[in-house]
Amino acid sequence: MAPDMAGTKETLDTFCNSGQPPLEALGLSSSDVDDIVAFMKALTDERVRWEKAPFDHPSLTIPNGHVGDENKVKLTPAIEQTLVVPAVGAAGRQAKNLPALQTFDAGLK
Repeated sequence: MAPDMAGTKETLDTFCNSGQPPLEALGLSSSDVDDIVAFMKALTDERVRWEKAPFDHPSLTIPNGHVGDENKVKLTPAIEQTLVVPAVGAAGRQAKNLPALQTFDAGLK
């Protein structure tokens, strides 16, 4: 939960491009935030976390930029890099000895 959501009802400095009035924080208490997080966790379907049917998928190849860094492409002609997400069958990630997908809050600070 973003700090501005759980903070006081002070006016935020953010203005919408459409000329709308400034946004206001929700003024949630820490208990409110805990309740929202618990609710979101309750929405997690374990079949999704383990990619079991019907949430399994074939092998997926995803473009991931070109060989080089943010300043320069190192090869001529430029060679596109890809990431491969391995196929997961109907039995899910456990059948392939893969860990469960991270929950939505795993990356929150």
